[in-house]
Amino acid sequence: MRAVPRHRFVPHVTLADAYDDRAIPLLAHGTATTSSLSQPTMIAQMLELLQVQPGMCVIEIGTGSGYQAALLAELVGPTGTVMTIERDADLAARARRVLESLGYTHVIVRAGDGTRDLPANVRADRMIVAACARDLPAAWWAALESGGRLVLPLDLGPLGERCHAFTYDGRLMRADGPGIPCAFVPLVTASPASSEDDELYFPSGTRTIPARSHGATAKSIVAMPRNAADRSILERADLVVARPETLFAVTLA
Repeated sequence: MRAVPRHRFVPHVTLADAYDDRAIPLLAHGTATTSSLSQPTMIAQMLELLQVQPGMCVIEIGTGSGYQAALLAELVGPTGTVMTIERDADLAARARRVLESLGYTHVIVRAGDGTRDLPANVRADRMIVAACARDLPAAWWAALESGGRLVLPLDLGPLGERCHAFTYDGRLMRADGPGIPCAFVPLVTASPASSEDDELYFPSGTRTIPARSHGATAKSIVAMPRNAADRSILERADLVVARPETLFAVTLA
Protein backbone atom coordinates (compact mmCIF):
# COMPACT_ATOMS: atom_id res chain seq x y z
CA MET A 1 0.00 0.00 0.00
CA ARG A 2 3.00 2.29 0.44
CA ALA A 3 3.95 1.56 -3.17
CA VAL A 4 0.69 2.88 -4.66
CA PRO A 5 -0.01 6.65 -4.62
CA ARG A 6 -3.67 6.62 -3.53
CA HIS A 7 -4.10 10.35 -4.17
CA ARG A 8 -3.53 9.86 -7.90
CA PHE A 9 -6.79 7.88 -8.09
CA VAL A 10 -8.93 10.50 -6.34
CA PRO A 11 -7.69 13.91 -7.57
CA HIS A 12 -11.02 15.52 -6.60
CA VAL A 13 -10.19 15.36 -2.85
CA THR A 14 -7.40 16.88 -0.77
CA LEU A 15 -4.18 15.00 -0.11
CA ALA A 16 -5.15 14.55 3.55
CA ASP A 17 -8.57 13.17 2.62
CA ALA A 18 -7.05 10.80 0.07
CA TYR A 19 -5.00 9.07 2.78
CA ASP A 20 -7.56 9.26 5.58
CA ASP A 21 -8.97 5.87 6.66
CA ARG A 22 -12.39 6.37 5.13
CA ALA A 23 -14.31 5.66 1.94
CA ILE A 24 -14.29 8.33 -0.78
CA PRO A 25 -17.41 8.74 -2.99
CA LEU A 26 -16.81 8.55 -6.74
CA LEU A 27 -20.33 8.58 -8.21
CA ALA A 28 -23.76 9.41 -6.85
CA HIS A 29 -27.35 9.13 -8.03
CA GLY A 30 -29.31 11.79 -6.20
CA THR A 31 -28.31 11.49 -2.56
CA ALA A 32 -27.19 7.85 -2.86
CA THR A 33 -23.53 6.98 -3.48
CA THR A 34 -23.31 4.45 -6.32
CA SER A 35 -19.53 4.03 -6.45
CA SER A 36 -16.79 4.73 -3.94
CA LEU A 37 -13.17 4.03 -3.12
CA SER A 38 -13.23 1.85 0.00
CA GLN A 39 -11.37 2.80 3.15
CA PRO A 40 -7.78 1.51 3.23
CA THR A 41 -8.38 -0.70 6.28
CA MET A 42 -11.21 -2.59 4.57
CA ILE A 43 -9.22 -2.97 1.36
CA ALA A 44 -6.28 -4.39 3.32
CA GLN A 45 -8.50 -6.88 5.13
CA MET A 46 -10.08 -8.05 1.88
CA LEU A 47 -6.71 -8.46 0.18
CA GLU A 48 -5.45 -10.51 3.12
CA LEU A 49 -8.47 -12.78 2.74
CA LEU A 50 -7.80 -13.08 -0.99
CA GLN A 51 -4.31 -14.56 -0.43
CA VAL A 52 -2.85 -13.38 -3.74
CA GLN A 53 0.51 -14.81 -4.82
CA PRO A 54 2.94 -13.61 -7.53
CA GLY A 55 2.08 -14.85 -11.02
CA MET A 56 -1.63 -15.33 -10.34
CA CYS A 57 -4.53 -14.20 -12.52
CA VAL A 58 -6.98 -12.02 -10.56
CA ILE A 59 -10.38 -10.71 -11.67
CA GLU A 60 -11.80 -7.66 -9.93
CA ILE A 61 -15.50 -6.81 -10.22
CA GLY A 62 -15.98 -3.06 -9.79
CA THR A 63 -12.91 -1.05 -10.85
CA GLY A 64 -14.05 2.23 -9.37
CA SER A 65 -11.03 4.53 -9.21
CA GLY A 66 -8.58 1.76 -10.14
CA TYR A 67 -6.74 1.95 -6.80
CA GLN A 68 -7.42 -1.63 -5.72
CA ALA A 69 -6.44 -2.88 -9.18
CA ALA A 70 -3.06 -1.21 -8.67
CA LEU A 71 -2.66 -2.95 -5.31
CA LEU A 72 -3.53 -6.27 -6.95
CA ALA A 73 -0.95 -5.56 -9.67
CA GLU A 74 1.70 -5.08 -6.97
CA LEU A 75 0.71 -8.43 -5.42
CA VAL A 76 0.69 -10.52 -8.60
CA GLY A 77 3.89 -8.89 -9.85
CA PRO A 78 5.10 -8.62 -13.45
CA THR A 79 4.35 -12.27 -14.21
CA GLY A 80 0.72 -12.05 -13.09
CA THR A 81 -2.40 -10.57 -14.62
CA VAL A 82 -5.15 -8.38 -13.24
CA MET A 83 -8.42 -7.95 -15.13
CA THR A 84 -10.82 -5.40 -13.69
CA ILE A 85 -14.38 -4.79 -14.91
CA GLU A 86 -16.36 -1.59 -14.36
CA ARG A 87 -20.00 -1.00 -15.30
CA ASP A 88 -19.59 2.80 -15.67
CA ALA A 89 -17.68 3.49 -18.90
CA ASP A 90 -16.40 6.89 -17.74
CA LEU A 91 -14.99 5.44 -14.51
CA ALA A 92 -13.36 2.61 -16.48
CA ALA A 93 -11.72 5.05 -18.90
CA ARG A 94 -10.48 7.26 -16.07
CA ALA A 95 -9.05 4.30 -14.15
CA ARG A 96 -7.34 2.99 -17.28
CA ARG A 97 -5.61 6.34 -17.84
CA VAL A 98 -4.34 6.55 -14.26
CA LEU A 99 -3.14 2.94 -14.20
CA GLU A 100 -1.29 3.37 -17.49
CA SER A 101 0.31 6.61 -16.29
CA LEU A 102 1.65 4.76 -13.23
CA GLY A 103 3.08 1.92 -15.31
CA TYR A 104 0.59 -0.84 -14.48
CA THR A 105 0.66 -2.25 -17.98
CA HIS A 106 -0.44 -5.75 -16.92
CA VAL A 107 -3.79 -4.48 -15.64
CA ILE A 108 -6.60 -4.99 -18.16
CA VAL A 109 -9.52 -2.60 -17.66
CA ARG A 110 -12.83 -3.52 -19.28
CA ALA A 111 -16.08 -1.57 -19.35
CA GLY A 112 -19.04 -3.92 -18.91
CA ASP A 113 -21.33 -5.82 -16.60
CA GLY A 114 -19.17 -7.69 -14.09
CA THR A 115 -21.99 -10.13 -13.34
CA ARG A 116 -21.97 -11.58 -16.85
CA ASP A 117 -19.47 -9.90 -19.24
CA LEU A 118 -16.47 -12.07 -18.36
CA PRO A 119 -14.28 -13.43 -21.16
CA ALA A 120 -14.90 -17.12 -21.76
CA ASN A 121 -11.19 -17.91 -22.18
CA VAL A 122 -10.05 -16.49 -18.80
CA ARG A 123 -9.80 -18.60 -15.64
CA ALA A 124 -8.90 -16.71 -12.50
CA ASP A 125 -6.98 -17.96 -9.48
CA ARG A 126 -8.61 -15.22 -7.43
CA MET A 127 -11.69 -13.01 -7.75
CA ILE A 128 -12.63 -9.99 -5.65
CA VAL A 129 -15.87 -8.01 -5.72
CA ALA A 130 -15.96 -4.34 -4.68
CA ALA A 131 -19.72 -4.05 -4.11
CA CYS A 132 -22.25 -5.84 -1.92
CA ALA A 133 -23.72 -8.91 -3.62
CA ARG A 134 -26.81 -10.92 -2.75
CA ASP A 135 -26.09 -13.71 -5.21
CA LEU A 136 -23.22 -15.43 -7.03
CA PRO A 137 -23.82 -15.09 -10.79
CA ALA A 138 -23.09 -18.08 -13.00
CA ALA A 139 -20.35 -16.11 -14.78
CA TRP A 140 -18.32 -15.98 -11.56
CA TRP A 141 -18.45 -19.74 -11.07
CA ALA A 142 -17.38 -20.25 -14.68
CA ALA A 143 -14.46 -17.80 -14.44
CA LEU A 144 -12.91 -19.18 -11.24
CA GLU A 145 -10.38 -22.01 -11.26
CA SER A 146 -10.98 -25.00 -9.05
CA GLY A 147 -9.05 -24.25 -5.87
CA GLY A 148 -9.48 -20.52 -6.42
CA ARG A 149 -10.76 -17.97 -3.92
CA LEU A 150 -13.61 -15.47 -4.14
CA VAL A 151 -13.73 -12.54 -1.70
CA LEU A 152 -16.81 -10.34 -1.60
CA PRO A 153 -19.19 -8.38 0.62
CA LEU A 154 -22.29 -10.58 0.85
CA ASP A 155 -25.76 -9.74 2.13
CA LEU A 156 -27.26 -12.87 3.67
CA GLY A 157 -30.53 -11.42 4.90
CA PRO A 158 -30.90 -12.00 8.66
CA LEU A 159 -27.13 -12.42 9.04
CA GLY A 160 -26.53 -8.94 7.62
CA GLU A 161 -23.73 -7.80 5.32
CA ARG A 162 -20.27 -9.26 5.85
CA CYS A 163 -17.17 -9.80 3.77
CA HIS A 164 -16.48 -13.50 3.19
CA ALA A 165 -13.75 -15.50 1.52
CA PHE A 166 -14.98 -18.56 -0.40
CA THR A 167 -12.80 -21.39 -1.68
CA TYR A 168 -14.07 -23.12 -4.84
CA ASP A 169 -13.63 -26.89 -5.14
CA GLY A 170 -14.98 -27.12 -8.68
CA ARG A 171 -18.50 -27.87 -7.45
CA LEU A 172 -19.20 -25.86 -4.30
CA MET A 173 -17.85 -22.71 -2.66
CA ARG A 174 -17.10 -22.85 1.06
CA ALA A 175 -16.43 -20.06 3.56
CA ASP A 176 -15.47 -20.44 7.20
CA GLY A 177 -16.01 -18.03 10.05
CA PRO A 178 -18.31 -15.07 10.63
CA GLY A 179 -16.73 -12.81 8.02
CA ILE A 180 -15.90 -9.13 8.43
CA PRO A 181 -18.72 -6.62 9.07
CA CYS A 182 -18.84 -4.10 6.23
CA ALA A 183 -21.00 -1.62 4.33
CA PHE A 184 -20.57 -1.44 0.55
CA VAL A 185 -22.67 0.07 -2.20
CA PRO A 186 -25.01 -2.58 -3.69
CA LEU A 187 -23.85 -4.54 -6.71
CA VAL A 188 -25.87 -3.75 -9.82
CA THR A 189 -26.81 -7.13 -11.24
CA ALA A 190 -28.51 -8.55 -14.30
CA SER A 191 -29.81 -11.56 -12.35
CA PRO A 192 -33.52 -12.18 -12.92
CA ALA A 193 -35.94 -11.46 -10.11
CA SER A 194 -37.33 -14.48 -8.32
CA SER A 195 -40.33 -15.06 -6.09
CA GLU A 196 -38.07 -17.34 -4.06
CA ASP A 197 -35.54 -14.62 -3.26
CA ASP A 198 -35.96 -15.15 0.48
CA GLU A 199 -34.69 -17.23 3.39
CA LEU A 200 -35.64 -20.84 3.97
CA TYR A 201 -35.17 -23.00 7.03
CA PHE A 202 -34.36 -26.69 6.91
CA PRO A 203 -34.93 -29.48 7.73
CA SER A 204 -38.34 -28.61 9.16
CA GLY A 205 -39.52 -27.30 5.79
CA THR A 206 -40.98 -24.10 7.21
CA ARG A 207 -40.36 -20.80 5.45
CA THR A 208 -40.16 -19.01 8.80
CA ILE A 209 -36.71 -17.67 9.63
CA PRO A 210 -35.58 -18.95 13.06
CA ALA A 211 -35.37 -16.08 15.56
CA ARG A 212 -31.85 -17.02 16.62
CA SER A 213 -30.54 -16.33 13.10
CA HIS A 214 -31.22 -12.59 13.40
CA GLY A 215 -28.00 -10.93 14.47
CA ALA A 216 -26.24 -14.30 14.59
CA THR A 217 -22.95 -15.07 12.88
CA ALA A 218 -22.03 -17.89 10.54
CA LYS A 219 -19.67 -20.67 11.52
CA SER A 220 -19.54 -21.83 7.92
CA ILE A 221 -21.27 -21.19 4.60
CA VAL A 222 -21.58 -23.54 1.63
CA ALA A 223 -22.70 -21.93 -1.64
CA MET A 224 -24.05 -23.97 -4.53
CA PRO A 225 -25.80 -23.23 -7.84
CA ARG A 226 -29.57 -23.68 -7.56
CA ASN A 227 -29.52 -26.00 -10.57
CA ALA A 228 -26.95 -28.28 -8.90
CA ALA A 229 -28.09 -28.21 -5.27
CA ASP A 230 -26.83 -30.80 -2.78
CA ARG A 231 -29.89 -31.63 -0.67
CA SER A 232 -27.86 -33.46 1.97
CA ILE A 233 -25.92 -30.25 2.72
CA LEU A 234 -29.09 -28.15 2.71
CA GLU A 235 -30.85 -30.44 5.19
CA ARG A 236 -27.94 -30.25 7.64
CA ALA A 237 -27.86 -26.44 7.58
CA ASP A 238 -29.26 -24.18 10.29
CA LEU A 239 -30.35 -21.64 7.70
CA VAL A 240 -30.58 -21.72 3.92
CA VAL A 241 -30.65 -18.41 2.06
CA ALA A 242 -32.14 -18.85 -1.41
CA ARG A 243 -31.29 -16.41 -4.15
CA PRO A 244 -32.12 -16.53 -7.89
CA GLU A 245 -28.90 -18.33 -8.87
CA THR A 246 -27.39 -19.57 -5.61
CA LEU A 247 -28.33 -21.40 -2.41
CA PHE A 248 -26.31 -20.57 0.71
CA ALA A 249 -26.34 -23.29 3.40
CA VAL A 250 -25.34 -21.66 6.68
CA THR A 251 -24.18 -23.31 9.90
CA LEU A 252 -24.63 -20.81 12.73
CA ALA A 253 -21.93 -20.20 15.33
